[in-house]
Amino acid sequence: MQQLTPIKPANLTEPNGLESGNSKTGNNGSVFEKIFVWNLPPVITCPGISDWCRQNCYNADNRYEKFPIFKWCENLWWVLNDKEKLCEKISLQLKDCKKRKAAVRIHSSGDFFSKDYIAFWKDIIRKNPNIYFWAYTRSWAVDELVDDIIELNVLDNMNLILSWDETMVHPIDGFAKSIVYSSNEEINLALERKDGIVCPEQYGLVSSCADCGICISGDLNNIYFILH
Repeated sequence: MQQLTPIKPANLTEPNGLESGNSKTGNNGSVFEKIFVWNLPPVITCPGISDWCRQNCYNADNRYEKFPIFKWCENLWWVLNDKEKLCEKISLQLKDCKKRKAAVRIHSSGDFFSKDYIAFWKDIIRKNPNIYFWAYTRSWAVDELVDDIIELNVLDNMNLILSWDETMVHPIDGFAKSIVYSSNEEINLALERKDGIVCPEQYGLVSSCADCGICISGDLNNIYFILH
Protein backbone atom coordinates (compact mmCIF):
# COMPACT_ATOMS: atom_id res chain seq x y z
CA MET A 1 0.00 0.00 0.00
CA GLN A 2 1.20 3.48 -0.81
CA GLN A 3 2.70 5.37 2.13
CA LEU A 4 1.07 8.78 1.71
CA THR A 5 1.95 12.07 3.35
CA PRO A 6 0.28 15.47 3.80
CA ILE A 7 0.14 17.44 0.55
CA LYS A 8 0.32 21.22 0.66
CA PRO A 9 -2.69 22.41 -1.39
CA ALA A 10 -2.04 24.53 -4.44
CA ASN A 11 -4.82 26.85 -3.24
CA LEU A 12 -4.21 27.86 0.37
CA THR A 13 -7.24 30.13 0.69
CA GLU A 14 -9.81 27.52 1.69
CA PRO A 15 -9.79 23.82 2.68
CA ASN A 16 -11.80 21.19 0.81
CA GLY A 17 -14.00 20.53 3.83
CA LEU A 18 -16.53 17.72 3.93
CA GLU A 19 -17.32 15.60 0.88
CA SER A 20 -20.82 14.60 -0.16
CA GLY A 21 -21.84 11.10 0.82
CA ASN A 22 -20.29 8.20 -1.09
CA SER A 23 -21.91 5.20 -2.76
CA LYS A 24 -22.38 3.40 0.57
CA THR A 25 -23.52 6.26 2.80
CA GLY A 26 -25.62 7.91 0.08
CA ASN A 27 -26.15 11.66 -0.22
CA ASN A 28 -29.71 11.67 1.08
CA GLY A 29 -32.46 9.23 1.96
CA SER A 30 -35.64 8.53 3.88
CA VAL A 31 -33.97 8.84 7.32
CA PHE A 32 -31.34 11.49 6.70
CA GLU A 33 -31.77 14.33 4.23
CA LYS A 34 -28.03 14.96 3.90
CA ILE A 35 -24.93 12.85 4.47
CA PHE A 36 -21.37 14.21 4.53
CA VAL A 37 -18.08 12.30 4.69
CA TRP A 38 -14.67 13.34 5.97
CA ASN A 39 -11.53 11.45 4.95
CA LEU A 40 -7.80 11.29 5.60
CA PRO A 41 -5.12 9.16 3.89
CA PRO A 42 -5.11 5.60 5.23
CA VAL A 43 -2.31 3.90 7.18
CA ILE A 44 -0.36 7.02 8.22
CA THR A 45 -3.40 8.29 10.13
CA CYS A 46 -4.34 4.86 11.53
CA PRO A 47 -2.30 4.31 14.71
CA GLY A 48 -4.46 1.36 15.79
CA ILE A 49 -4.11 -0.50 12.49
CA SER A 50 -3.79 -4.28 12.71
CA ASP A 51 -1.98 -6.53 10.25
CA TRP A 52 -5.36 -7.82 9.04
CA CYS A 53 -6.61 -4.29 8.49
CA ARG A 54 -3.45 -3.30 6.61
CA GLN A 55 -3.83 -6.27 4.28
CA ASN A 56 -7.55 -5.76 3.63
CA CYS A 57 -7.90 -1.97 3.55
CA TYR A 58 -10.57 -1.09 0.96
CA ASN A 59 -8.93 2.30 0.43
CA ALA A 60 -5.88 0.59 -1.08
CA ASP A 61 -7.23 1.28 -4.54
CA ASN A 62 -5.74 3.18 -7.47
CA ARG A 63 -9.09 4.45 -8.83
CA TYR A 64 -8.65 8.12 -7.99
CA GLU A 65 -12.13 9.01 -9.23
CA LYS A 66 -13.58 6.76 -6.50
CA PHE A 67 -10.86 7.13 -3.88
CA PRO A 68 -9.42 10.69 -4.18
CA ILE A 69 -6.38 9.94 -2.05
CA PHE A 70 -4.51 13.13 -2.88
CA LYS A 71 -7.46 15.27 -1.78
CA TRP A 72 -7.41 13.35 1.50
CA CYS A 73 -3.69 14.15 1.83
CA GLU A 74 -4.60 17.83 1.43
CA ASN A 75 -7.16 17.38 4.19
CA LEU A 76 -4.40 16.11 6.45
CA TRP A 77 -2.30 19.18 5.61
CA TRP A 78 -5.12 21.45 6.81
CA VAL A 79 -5.54 19.41 10.00
CA LEU A 80 -1.84 19.79 10.78
CA ASN A 81 -1.45 23.42 9.73
CA ASP A 82 -4.72 25.34 10.14
CA LYS A 83 -7.38 23.57 12.21
CA GLU A 84 -9.22 26.85 12.82
CA LYS A 85 -9.77 27.50 9.12
CA LEU A 86 -10.86 23.91 8.59
CA CYS A 87 -13.30 24.08 11.51
CA GLU A 88 -14.83 27.25 10.05
CA LYS A 89 -15.27 25.54 6.67
CA ILE A 90 -16.95 22.45 8.12
CA SER A 91 -19.25 24.46 10.38
CA LEU A 92 -20.28 26.61 7.40
CA GLN A 93 -21.15 23.47 5.42
CA LEU A 94 -23.36 22.26 8.28
CA LYS A 95 -24.94 25.62 9.11
CA ASP A 96 -28.23 25.24 7.22
CA CYS A 97 -28.89 21.56 7.93
CA LYS A 98 -32.18 20.76 9.62
CA LYS A 99 -32.15 19.48 13.19
CA ARG A 100 -31.04 15.84 13.34
CA LYS A 101 -31.69 15.39 9.61
CA ALA A 102 -28.04 15.46 8.57
CA ALA A 103 -25.10 13.25 9.53
CA VAL A 104 -21.34 13.22 9.07
CA ARG A 105 -19.35 10.04 8.71
CA ILE A 106 -15.91 10.76 10.10
CA HIS A 107 -13.39 8.60 8.21
CA SER A 108 -14.38 6.22 5.51
CA SER A 109 -10.60 6.49 5.17
CA GLY A 110 -8.23 7.29 8.02
CA ASP A 111 -8.71 7.36 11.78
CA PHE A 112 -8.27 9.41 14.94
CA PHE A 113 -4.50 9.69 14.96
CA SER A 114 -3.72 12.04 17.87
CA LYS A 115 -5.14 13.64 21.01
CA ASP A 116 -5.17 17.06 19.33
CA TYR A 117 -7.06 15.69 16.35
CA ILE A 118 -9.69 14.05 18.58
CA ALA A 119 -10.06 17.39 20.39
CA PHE A 120 -10.57 19.06 17.00
CA TRP A 121 -13.56 16.81 16.30
CA LYS A 122 -14.94 17.16 19.81
CA ASP A 123 -15.04 20.93 19.24
CA ILE A 124 -16.86 20.59 15.90
CA ILE A 125 -19.36 18.08 17.29
CA ARG A 126 -20.15 20.30 20.28
CA LYS A 127 -20.61 23.32 18.00
CA ASN A 128 -23.10 21.41 15.83
CA PRO A 129 -25.55 19.74 18.23
CA ASN A 130 -28.20 19.44 15.51
CA ILE A 131 -26.00 17.13 13.42
CA TYR A 132 -25.32 13.43 13.96
CA PHE A 133 -21.71 12.25 13.70
CA TRP A 134 -20.53 8.64 13.50
CA ALA A 135 -17.27 6.78 13.02
CA TYR A 136 -15.62 3.39 13.16
CA THR A 137 -12.22 3.39 14.84
CA ARG A 138 -9.28 1.20 15.81
CA SER A 139 -7.64 3.99 17.81
CA TRP A 140 -9.15 2.48 20.97
CA ALA A 141 -6.24 0.02 20.76
CA VAL A 142 -3.71 2.85 21.30
CA ASP A 143 -3.06 3.33 25.02
CA GLU A 144 -2.49 7.09 24.88
CA LEU A 145 -5.70 7.66 22.88
CA VAL A 146 -8.20 5.35 24.58
CA ASP A 147 -9.37 7.88 27.21
CA ASP A 148 -9.95 10.50 24.50
CA ILE A 149 -11.90 7.98 22.43
CA ILE A 150 -14.14 7.26 25.42
CA GLU A 151 -14.72 10.98 26.00
CA LEU A 152 -15.54 11.51 22.34
CA ASN A 153 -18.28 8.90 22.46
CA VAL A 154 -19.91 10.54 25.50
CA LEU A 155 -21.10 13.42 23.29
CA ASP A 156 -24.85 13.14 22.71
CA ASN A 157 -24.68 13.50 18.90
CA MET A 158 -21.66 11.22 18.37
CA ASN A 159 -21.73 7.45 17.89
CA LEU A 160 -18.43 5.63 17.88
CA ILE A 161 -18.14 1.97 16.90
CA LEU A 162 -14.98 -0.01 17.61
CA SER A 163 -13.52 -1.76 14.57
CA TRP A 164 -12.13 -5.14 15.59
CA ASP A 165 -10.70 -8.32 14.13
CA GLU A 166 -9.50 -11.52 15.77
CA THR A 167 -5.83 -10.53 15.56
CA MET A 168 -6.49 -7.71 18.06
CA VAL A 169 -6.92 -7.71 21.83
CA HIS A 170 -10.50 -7.68 23.12
CA PRO A 171 -11.95 -4.17 22.76
CA ILE A 172 -12.94 -1.97 25.67
CA ASP A 173 -16.40 -2.37 27.19
CA GLY A 174 -19.36 -0.10 26.59
CA PHE A 175 -19.08 0.13 22.81
CA ALA A 176 -20.57 -1.68 19.85
CA LYS A 177 -18.09 -3.51 17.65
CA SER A 178 -17.73 -3.45 13.88
CA ILE A 179 -16.46 -6.80 12.58
CA VAL A 180 -15.67 -7.69 8.98
CA TYR A 181 -16.03 -11.30 7.86
CA SER A 182 -14.77 -12.84 4.66
CA SER A 183 -17.79 -15.06 3.96
CA ASN A 184 -21.53 -15.37 4.58
CA GLU A 185 -20.85 -18.59 6.48
CA GLU A 186 -18.77 -16.67 9.04
CA ILE A 187 -21.48 -14.03 9.36
CA ASN A 188 -24.15 -16.70 9.91
CA LEU A 189 -22.07 -18.18 12.74
CA ALA A 190 -21.75 -14.71 14.28
CA LEU A 191 -25.51 -14.16 14.03
CA GLU A 192 -26.11 -17.32 16.03
CA ARG A 193 -24.66 -15.46 19.04
CA LYS A 194 -27.52 -12.94 18.72
CA ASP A 195 -25.32 -9.99 19.71
CA GLY A 196 -25.38 -8.04 16.46
CA ILE A 197 -26.83 -7.57 12.98
CA VAL A 198 -25.48 -7.57 9.43
CA CYS A 199 -25.13 -4.26 7.60
CA PRO A 200 -28.50 -3.79 5.83
CA GLU A 201 -26.92 -1.81 2.98
CA GLN A 202 -24.50 -4.59 2.07
CA TYR A 203 -27.36 -7.07 1.71
CA GLY A 204 -29.60 -4.79 -0.32
CA LEU A 205 -32.15 -4.26 2.45
CA VAL A 206 -31.69 -0.48 2.16
CA SER A 207 -30.08 1.58 -0.57
CA SER A 208 -27.64 3.45 1.67
CA CYS A 209 -26.82 4.55 5.23
CA ALA A 210 -29.10 7.55 4.63
CA ASP A 211 -32.04 5.11 4.42
CA CYS A 212 -30.94 3.12 7.48
CA GLY A 213 -29.37 5.12 10.30
CA ILE A 214 -28.68 2.19 12.64
CA CYS A 215 -24.96 2.90 13.01
CA ILE A 216 -25.56 6.65 13.05
CA SER A 217 -28.07 6.70 15.88
CA GLY A 218 -26.40 3.97 17.89
CA ASP A 219 -29.39 1.60 18.04
CA LEU A 220 -27.40 -1.63 17.84
CA ASN A 221 -25.07 -3.96 19.64
CA ASN A 222 -22.53 -5.10 17.04
CA ILE A 223 -22.55 -4.63 13.25
CA TYR A 224 -21.21 -7.25 10.83
CA PHE A 225 -19.84 -6.50 7.39
CA ILE A 226 -18.80 -8.74 4.53
CA LEU A 227 -15.26 -8.03 3.28
CA HIS A 228 -15.33 -5.31 0.63
